Amino acid sequence: MCTDLRKFIDGPSHYLTLPPELKTAIDAITYIAEKDFAALRKDWLYVVMVVNRMFLWIFTTVRTLGIFADASFNHTPSDPFKYP
Repeated sequence: MCTDLRKFIDGPSHYLTLPPELKTAIDAITYIAEKDFAALRKDWLYVVMVVNRMFLWIFTTVRTLGIFADASFNHTPSDPFKYP
């Protein structure tokens, strides 16, 4: 069973608060955790940007080639004014 220590940092009474050394340790751990999370988030945002750009180029290239390939099957009729 894990106790949430955040409720004891500034407790309702003097007897329920944590010692100052432990408060300092908790603050330091919280700072490191938030800093690591920010760095990890920044790294993942860069990865997402690279993958997004890669898929943009792949989609654009494939779609452009598809349009040109589809256009190669369109031939002009021999007599364009003749009613079919």
